[in-house]
Amino acid sequence: GLIHGLQKDAIQNGWGHRANDKGRGWKFTFELKEVKNKTLLLLTDEGTTGLTGPNMTMTEINNKDGDFPPDYKLVRFSAMKYSGGNQGAGLYGRGKLLFQGASKETNIYFDSLCEKEGYRANSRILRKNDLKQAEKALEGDAAKKLIKENLGLEPLVKVGTRVIIVEPLDSIVESIRNGEFESYIQETWWLIIRNGAQIFIDDGKKKSMVSFPKVYGNL
Repeated sequence: GLIHGLQKDAIQNGWGHRANDKGRGWKFTFELKEVKNKTLLLLTDEGTTGLTGPNMTMTEINNKDGDFPPDYKLVRFSAMKYSGGNQGAGLYGRGKLLFQGASKETNIYFDSLCEKEGYRANSRILRKNDLKQAEKALEGDAAKKLIKENLGLEPLVKVGTRVIIVEPLDSIVESIRNGEFESYIQETWWLIIRNGAQIFIDDGKKKSMVSFPKVYGNL
């Protein structure tokens, strides 16, 4: 279902952007936060590259004929019909719409800090079948203003990427608080957890690291 898919795609994106193949220093955090009378679900990765590459307009992206290079990560994330080369069920990159589906308002923001390209941010909202996204991601002070004024959040200070789901579904909030969400993460990501990946859940009252599931201990 949607809750299981949300954790899977969020971590998959973060793990795919890790700064080194073995994931040394990689972290991922799911955090519930109350800001400006709104509930936000923050999906933040660290030890990653951030959304690197040129800041192309949506018109340029949609008119591009052919593949995007692997380091065009901002472009790949912004292009809703781009799947990063996946085939079969992942061909059209529709997993990104899970972030919209996880919001009561079908509304998300994302920001990213890269060593070379600096700070970038954008918003994305779905209205029926119409996906509204700024023609081009904001950068620098303009990007910081977008995140501060609309969400009341401070910009990222560590290299990485953050997806912000505005007003997550009640079922998602409940699954985070009752432990179901952690069990889904364990089921999907036990292998990288066993190898040292650090995944955290912060329900607004306490923050804990997802543990390796004992049921897989003999594998």
